[in-house]
This record gives sequence, C-alpha cells and structure tokens, in this order.
Amino acid sequence: MSKRSMPRRTFIAAALASWVAWVPPAHPCGMMIARNDTLRFNDALQFAVVREGTKTTMTLQNKYRGPSEQFALLVPVPVVLREGDVKTLDLGVFEELERMTAPTLSRLDERDPCESDDGDGAMAAAPGGAPGSGAANRGAGVTVESQFVVGEYEVAVLSATEATAVDKWLTDHGYVLPPALASQLRPYVEAGSKFFVAKVDPAKVKLVDGAAFLSPLQFTYDAPELRLPIRLSAANSPGVQDVIVYAFARDQKQLRAANRPNLAMPANVEITKEAAAEFPAFYAALFAKRLGDKRDAVVTEWANRTWPTPQMQALGAAYQADGWTLARLHFAVDKHGTQDDLLLAEGPMTPTYTSFTHKVRWTGRVACDEPRYDRYRYHPSTGGDLQARRDTRPSTTPLSRLVAADVPDLGILSEAKPAPRISDDDARPRKRSSGGGCCDSGGSATGALTGLALAVLLRKRRGR
Repeated sequence: MSKRSMPRRTFIAAALASWVAWVPPAHPCGMMIARNDTLRFNDALQFAVVREGTKTTMTLQNKYRGPSEQFALLVPVPVVLREGDVKTLDLGVFEELERMTAPTLSRLDERDPCESDDGDGAMAAAPGGAPGSGAANRGAGVTVESQFVVGEYEVAVLSATEATAVDKWLTDHGYVLPPALASQLRPYVEAGSKFFVAKVDPAKVKLVDGAAFLSPLQFTYDAPELRLPIRLSAANSPGVQDVIVYAFARDQKQLRAANRPNLAMPANVEITKEAAAEFPAFYAALFAKRLGDKRDAVVTEWANRTWPTPQMQALGAAYQADGWTLARLHFAVDKHGTQDDLLLAEGPMTPTYTSFTHKVRWTGRVACDEPRYDRYRYHPSTGGDLQARRDTRPSTTPLSRLVAADVPDLGILSEAKPAPRISDDDARPRKRSSGGGCCDSGGSATGALTGLALAVLLRKRRGR
C-alpha cells in the first residue's frame, strides 16, 4: 500500500475495547420474576477477554461515528500476531453478553390480595502476497512483522525500536494522529510491545445513522500478565469514555483489577416510580455514589459461574464441564487524567448482581375477609428508557428519595414514603342488612323483632 494511494485517516486509539438469565432469589409471599430488562451503555467501548493460564483471547467491539475510510485502530500487543491469530466475530456475541450481565430493572405488580395461589401463572488472503521481512517492510526503526486481511479490516503488525519511528510510520502511511502520540507510545516500545494496526475497507462497511457497526476483532496470544492499554484509549477518548470488560476465568477464579481499587454495585435495590421512569439518570447518580472519591476504581456489576453458549464459545471460552466465571467490569478512562494501563489478575470468585426492582402496590378493591399483601408478579414492561450514554446526566434528586428501601452498602437511608393502601373500611364491601329477617351489623334479636313489627304496621295501613 503506497502512501499516495491511501486516503488520510483519523487514528482512533481503542483500548481494550441459549441466553442464561439470572433470576434473583425467591422472595416470600409468592414473588415471581420471570425475566429482566437491562441497562445498555450505547457509547461504551466493550471487549471480552478469556484468560486460561498464560493464554489470552481478546475480542474488541468498536462503534465508530464518521466516514469508515477514516477509521483506524491501534492496539499494543505483547507478541507478533499472525493471520491465524486474528479473526472477526458476529456482533450478536456482545449483545448476548450484555443481556446476561447488564444492570437489571424489573417491575413487580402486587397481586390481588384475595387471589388464590392457583392464579400464579472467514479470513481473506493477504493482499499483494505474503509479507516478508525485507526492505519493503521496514522503515527507520520500524518493522512490519505481518500483514493480512480479515473481514473488513486490513491489518499490519509492527515492531519498533523507537516510539518516534512508529509515529513517523503512521504519518507516512496517511494517518492523522493525536498530539504527542510518540510520548504515549514510548512505554510500550521500551517494554518490547508490538503494535496491531487495522484500517477498514469502506466497501465492506454499512453505516447506520452515521455509526459504523464494525465486526468485533479477536486475537489470541501468550503472555505472563494480562494488561489493557488504557493510556492510549484515554488519549484519544472524547473526554471521558465508559469501558466495559467481560472477563472469563477458569477454576472458580474471578478477574479483577490488580492496580486499581475494586468496588461492586449493590444488589436487590428497591426503587421508586420516579427512579424507574428515569432509570439511566438514576443509575448514573448511584454509580457516582458508589465511586465516591475513587474515580479510577473498577466496578464489578455482575459476576457468577456460567456455561458459555455456542456463540459465547466463539470468544475463546470453550465448553468445560466445570464451567467458567464471567465478570462484567465497568470503569472510565479520562482524556485529562493520568493513569496506568489496567492490570487484571485472578482472585477468589464472589457472586455479584446489580439489580433493581420497582414495586407497584395493589390499588383495587379488596373483596375478602383475609387479604394477603406483599405478593408480586413480574410485569412485562418497565415503562422506562433503559438506554444510557456517557453524557447521561446523573439525577439531581437526592438518592434517599429515589430508593424505596435503605441501601446499607452505600449508606443511603430511604426517605420515600410507600403509596398508601386503600383502608380496609373503604376497600371491603360492608355487610348490609336486608328486610328478610337478616341481622344488621349489631346482630341483636331486638332489632329483628322491631323490623318485623314495623313491616306488619305498614301492611295494615295500606289495607285501610
């Protein structure tokens, strides 16, 4: 590929970047939750990583707005990747991961208190021949170690002896680079990292509303540590960028941050109608509360044992009799912050579920003598918008008014008042006396006799 024939490209530095539904433990009094609606982060950079010994299989999902011919991806990797190490996957694999692990909101409708329990119802060939290691694949301080096409991507893997050489090679090949890229690349060059560079063939990409939904890219390598190059992602982020990692580990271990604080979101939080109606804004506020002053923390939103479906096995998590542990990690990279790459390491598995419920109390009539309250069933629609973006503004309403029960993990005491029930006197039909000799509410024999005497008197007067 000559410099003259290549269009100018904007460099996008991306850091790594059958359905199993979790059903919360059953509550007393017949509560049922059949399924959950999930919170999706539309603009989040997502990637999946499968760790088995020293082998890592990493899959990136990229969502890019702009002309596809201007897209490019640069990822530091620990080893030279060859054609057989890289492939593309279907977008559906990330949709499945998100449905399985995203924070959930369920609406629960209280059952009629008089209802009985019975009412629960392929890789392309490398262009221009196989790459070699001659002068054509060398620049000043840069070697093109491999070059091939996979899916809609044209890939080159570089090694370098100087960071400025990588910067120059990219510029010479038509890339428009972020400022001071060489200084950001220097730690990777000094550590011996290679550089995975991918550009997109625009003829193979379909734009939807200005966004290119590119096939997830996957590569496999061996390395003693699992590091995610967050510095490069931060440098080219729009400001603050959400990152979501789906991390698979073996032997009942769980992947967590080794060089950042680890936090977890609370589970089974009961929220008010107002919080449910503006769930993304509520969740943004609760997430900020969870972070507190630990802005660089990695938050575990979901973690549990799982047996991957065939689609998820494409991520590299091959079927195992004892299953895998899957953790969903959520954090942010800040363009103006100073941060190291994220190091992930295995530790003990701790089940984690980020889940919310909105309970709607029964407001109809109560037509029985012994009503049973606090029995709920799942409602098929939350009625709220669950699509979140990084620019979703946190709710300004105090969280104490948005949660319907205390959240001890975050020190939040609920100030919300439950909707009043219809009082028994108003809701229950009263027993009314009839003129056929039935007792009134007093039930006395004198009352019955008085009524009978009055009826006889009226009958006699009509006869006159």
